[in-house]
This record gives sequence, C-alpha cells and structure tokens, in this order.
Amino acid sequence: MPESGQCPGFAGSSGLNVRRRQRRCGRLYTGIPGTASGYLGVGVKKDIRDIIRRPLITERASELQEDHNKFVFEVRVDANKLEIKNAAETLFDVKVLNVNTSAVAGKLKRMGRFQGRRANWKKAIVTLAPGDVIDFFGES
Repeated sequence: MPESGQCPGFAGSSGLNVRRRQRRCGRLYTGIPGTASGYLGVGVKKDIRDIIRRPLITERASELQEDHNKFVFEVRVDANKLEIKNAAETLFDVKVLNVNTSAVAGKLKRMGRFQGRRANWKKAIVTLAPGDVIDFFGES
C-alpha cells in the first residue's frame, strides 16, 4: 500500500470500480465525508451493542449451556473473537474463557417460482468461567 494513504489509481478517479479498489487496498469504502478519502480505517471502533445480535436458542445450544457452560450467539459477520469476548464480558458482566466462531452460509430458498438466498451469518460459541451464567429468560 502506498505511503500517502491513497490507493493506487485513486487520484482523479470518478468513483467507479469502488469494489476493485477495496480489494486492492484491503479497506472498506464508506463514502462518508470526513474519513480519509472515504475509507473506514483500521482504528474505527464498532459499537459493542451491535456485535452480539441475539442468542441462539436451539436444542444443541441448550445442551452446551447446561453441560459445558457455553452460550451460543449470532454475531456480526465482520466481528472477530476479541471483539466478541469484550462485548460478552461488558454486556453480561461475566468472565469469558474462550470464543469459537463459525461462518454459516445462507441457504437457497424458494417462494413459488421465485428463488432467493438467505444472508450469510456468523455464530459464536462463548465459554464462560465456572460459576458465571447468562440468564436469558429472567429465571433467577
């Protein structure tokens, strides 16, 4: 990457081929004025409440919770393990020992003669310290 902070071929371009420049530079184009050339840099923080989307309540997740003190969440696709750990510790006031993530591909779905595709999403399995628990249903 050039030292000037600009992508090669960025100067004088009319905003075309944004995706190509994103891939070449490894940065996300936001188009937001005030950011360096409209790109969202490495130091930009995500909102902690937006990282964990929702708990996944399934039969397997319930077994993991009861037997191994592991809790399963749907998280942002671009969230990493450290961000997930910090978000869980802050939001639920627990000590997180380990985070495992899994990227889930969206399924093809049909509605009559129309075919579509569900969005890709990410699942996180969060292991808590012994004695810590997250109470989703208020069953103190």
